Formats: sequence, structure tokens, C-alpha cells
Amino acid sequence: MKPHSEACERNREPILQVLRQWFVQPGTAMEIGAGTGQHAVHFAAHLPHLQWQPTDCEANLAGIGLWVSEAALPNLRAPLKLDVRDSTWPVEAVDYVFSANTSHIMSWPEVELMFAGIGRVQLADGSWIEAPAAVILQLAYAALTGSALAAQRGLNATVSLRLQQGACSVVSCTADERPLIASTEPR
Repeated sequence: MKPHSEACERNREPILQVLRQWFVQPGTAMEIGAGTGQHAVHFAAHLPHLQWQPTDCEANLAGIGLWVSEAALPNLRAPLKLDVRDSTWPVEAVDYVFSANTSHIMSWPEVELMFAGIGRVQLADGSWIEAPAAVILQLAYAALTGSALAAQRGLNATVSLRLQQGACSVVSCTADERPLIASTEPR
């Protein structure tokens, strides 16, 4: 059975509006944590200048594959297994990196490994990704409490540090998908 997420249906347009500002040149976009595959299909359909490469953990690949197969888009690739804990990722050269709603379900060491992995990914021309080629969308829920709130604050601190170092760009959104912060100006 093909997985489905109502949240993906609700937030895909606001996210697409952000991606259209950042992912403007033709190239390959790697999605970290494609989940159901709904975002991958929607973004590939609306960003035809990009080759969209969904990735996720093994458990989600079959469901993503169902969305990809049904869509049959020429710029949407089959999903690849990605475990952020692995030192070698299945995609080594891309032009853009996208992830939404992943870091809040990862352990803190996994979040750090995700950012380290993004830092190891090269552009298709062999150069290294620089801001703003990586966009991480993280929904910030007002209901965060205790350790979840501490993790979110920790993520914000790490993101701020990474931004100062030019490692990535992050856009956070509120629970109703309104942009909360944008780290740098879009391309």
C-alpha cells in the first residue's frame, strides 16, 4: 500500500515556494529523508529543471518507490538508501541538498552526522557545496517540551554556527508552515 501523509499535502506548497527561491539553476537535488515520497513527486513535478533524488532509510524505500513509479516523471529518480550514520553516502555529487522534518526525529548525534555528510557532498563539477545550496526545512512546533525543546534549541545553535561557517542554509517554519527564519538571501 502506498503511504500517505496529510501533513505533506498541507505543507508541500509553502515548501515549494521556498525551494523555487533557492534551487533556481538546473542540476541534481538530493532529498534526505523522503518519507512517504509525496514531497519528492510534488517537487520533481514543479521543478522540472532539477533531477530529484529521494533518499531515506531502508524501511521507507518501498513506499517511496510506489510514489515514484506511479508518477513516472523523467526527472524523478528511484529512491536510494541513506543512513546518515554511514561515512559513505549513495550520492557523492549533487547541486542541491534538501531535507524537511528529519532532524526532530533523529538523535542529536545523527543530526550532527547529517550535517557532516552534507558537508562531504560535492557539486557535480567537483567543487564543494557552499551556502545556500543546502536547504533544511524544520517545522518548529510550539508544543515542544523537555528534551525535545532542548534538542530544538541545540539544533538552532548548531545551525547558527554552521551558517556562520558557511556550511549550509536553513529555513525554519512554524507549525502552520509560515517561514520563521531564513538564513541568507535566496539566489
